[in-house]
Amino acid sequence: MPAKRSLRHTLLKWLLVPLLSLLVLSAIAAYGIALNFARDAFDRALYESAFDVAQLLQKSVQDGKPPFPLPRAAHELILTDKYDEIYYNIRDSQDHVLSGEETLATPPSASSRNNKPEQFYDAVIDGKPVRVASVTFTLRFIDHEQRIRIQVAETLNKRKQLAKQILTGLILPQMLLIILAACVVWFAVGRGLRPLSRLEASVAERSHLDLSPVQAPDAPAEAQPLVNAINALLQRLQLVLNAQNRFIADAAHQLRTPLAGLKAQVALASRQQTLEDVRHSLNQLEIGAERLTHLVNQLLSVARNEPGADRSLELVTLDLNALAQATTGEWISAAVRRNIDLGFEGPGCEVMVNADALRLNELLKNLLDNALRYTPSGGTVTVRVTTEPALEVEDNGPGIPREEQEKVFERFYRLLGNGADGSGLGLAIVKEIALTHGASVSVQPGKDNTGACFRVVFPQPQAPS
Repeated sequence: MPAKRSLRHTLLKWLLVPLLSLLVLSAIAAYGIALNFARDAFDRALYESAFDVAQLLQKSVQDGKPPFPLPRAAHELILTDKYDEIYYNIRDSQDHVLSGEETLATPPSASSRNNKPEQFYDAVIDGKPVRVASVTFTLRFIDHEQRIRIQVAETLNKRKQLAKQILTGLILPQMLLIILAACVVWFAVGRGLRPLSRLEASVAERSHLDLSPVQAPDAPAEAQPLVNAINALLQRLQLVLNAQNRFIADAAHQLRTPLAGLKAQVALASRQQTLEDVRHSLNQLEIGAERLTHLVNQLLSVARNEPGADRSLELVTLDLNALAQATTGEWISAAVRRNIDLGFEGPGCEVMVNADALRLNELLKNLLDNALRYTPSGGTVTVRVTTEPALEVEDNGPGIPREEQEKVFERFYRLLGNGADGSGLGLAIVKEIALTHGASVSVQPGKDNTGACFRVVFPQPQAPS
């Protein structure tokens, strides 16, 4: 099982890694800029030392003293440093060394004739890296002039020390800033997740019977879709559980009477003395078992057609006229046994609807069963399909009073004053199936205000996209 990732750790990673990268790049850029400024400052100091040597040589010429070699006192005054070793040399226009270190190389980019007035470059003396400032200077004697180049070099100790100081001065504040940012982000994320923690505790403390909506008014906007999804799921669960509880209650209530009747018939049969009486009791048991089977099938149909209880509904485009005609034909033998004239009227063409064939067949069977049960012997039942599209089942039975026409679609509701033995579930099943198809169902008096006509009107079929 993969390890669970912490939202806090994930946010810290996505926030701090880019921040750390930017700070490192910023430190590198600042370090480079600071080094450039430092190098320019040290180079300028080297140039000033070379210029001081040139001024000292010119003063010696004016005082009538030989300029070369450079006096020891001048060397110690100008070319002495506390941290670095200083080297110099003086060359004429032919690159002959007039004074100083002979190992100090000339500028690498040009000959002495083409040198710029001042140049800076890196070199090595006695195995030590140095920085060199080269300055071209004209030394004026009484009767002539001499062009010379003065080179002053120093080791890199001061530069390296300054680089370390710059780096330390940049990195330490940056690291402290990163640590501070991490602490702020850690605290802010924890504070931002508190509503989710309270939501978690609220859900965890709930009873398994509590399916009321979750209340999280202080949850962040990003978490509201999750809260809404949880509430939608709880609502669906509530519908399913309500349907399940209603089914269990209905089943317990309705099965109690027929089961008690069966038990009584079994007890009666066990006490019979003659074969004829036993056969009569067994016949009653068979009738009771058939009624019980019909009731169980009706209960299962109710449960299957509960809104949201079954997601197996598949609507396809089918011919309502052909399906109604075929189903009506299956009930002819049952109508004959009851001495009822069962007929079918169709438009003579296809009547297409979007429906589930099995459920539509079940709807019509319940309408036919209801009509045959309440129509007296010698009566008529007619199944009719119209192009509206609509399905009608009309009988010439006792009819339904106007004040009870809506109630007959309720579960276990039965009209008083008739001898029909029904479960009171058939028309409720019809209504549930109609609703799942987006259809409407109603009842009205039949022709000549006799009997009842049940009418199911379907929506127009949608063309395939």
